[in-house]
Amino acid sequence: MNNIDDENCDDIDFLVSSVNKIYVNAASKTLVLKKKSSRPSNKRKRAKPKKAWMSNDCLLLRKEVRSLGKRLQKDKNNANLRQTYSNCVKHYNKQKKSLKAEFYRTFISKLNSLEHKDSKSFWKSINNLKNNHQQAPSPLSKQEWVEHYKSLLNSDSELNFPDDLETSKDNHCSLDYPFTCNEVKKGITRLKSVEKWVRLFNSLISPIMTYGSEIWISDFNINLDTADKLPFEKVQNMIMKNILGVHGKASNLALRTELELYPVCFISYKLMFKYYARLTDIEVGNNPKFDLLKSAFIEDKKLYTQKIYTEVLHCWVNQHKLKKL
Repeated sequence: MNNIDDENCDDIDFLVSSVNKIYVNAASKTLVLKKKSSRPSNKRKRAKPKKAWMSNDCLLLRKEVRSLGKRLQKDKNNANLRQTYSNCVKHYNKQKKSLKAEFYRTFISKLNSLEHKDSKSFWKSINNLKNNHQQAPSPLSKQEWVEHYKSLLNSDSELNFPDDLETSKDNHCSLDYPFTCNEVKKGITRLKSVEKWVRLFNSLISPIMTYGSEIWISDFNINLDTADKLPFEKVQNMIMKNILGVHGKASNLALRTELELYPVCFISYKLMFKYYARLTDIEVGNNPKFDLLKSAFIEDKKLYTQKIYTEVLHCWVNQHKLKKL
């Protein structure tokens, strides 16, 4: 190192090449790289068969969409390419939807024409539409079916059923009798996703709790600090705590934050505002299309606690400052 002349480029190049050889030799001994085989592989990906409804133009359009998608992955900041890809996808989806609809419309009309004329062609068309062409063997022979329908269609023959037919569990469908609470609980426990629980609550229980709330919510004069003590809020909190499996004393605010839920009173106020806006449009406007709807509201003057129509509107305006709307 002391003999290296800084002003001489040959010594520096020699030193760099020597260090490079050291790195290459060390890497070749520690890293094992697999050599690519020169023999071509016989394994090829099988191309998916073209759908029955897809035309050649649609197939070319699909290839163009995939090609643009690959280009967009390499050049994500290209705005023109992104716009071209978006337009091409929209055009492809629109064409695919119309081709599918036309194919199934034609197929159904074909089945309707073959149903009573040519049963063989009818079932052949259905089987060709299926992805799986394997047919399960029939548990009954053709002769058994023939004998069965001979006796069934013979008016002189008497139908003799075995005595244990009615009591046999195999002959009872599970939907032929009213379901019990235990069956409902057993089915509910199989729902593992919290999102499914919340959807069931929002679609089944919440509409029942808020039914008519656009009328009676104005009588509660709700304080948001103590709203959790209201009966309908207690019901929602109790159900949601059971869904999450938390303690009954858990924070209601944290509960609603976790499940992205609003208090029931918020939903009721929203319904009330919409109801008031509808009544206001009917009262102010002189459009003939509102005459029938206005008559229905006038017939329903005694809304919740036998209050007349004008008193309910006056109550809403004073309590919630709806004049500003």
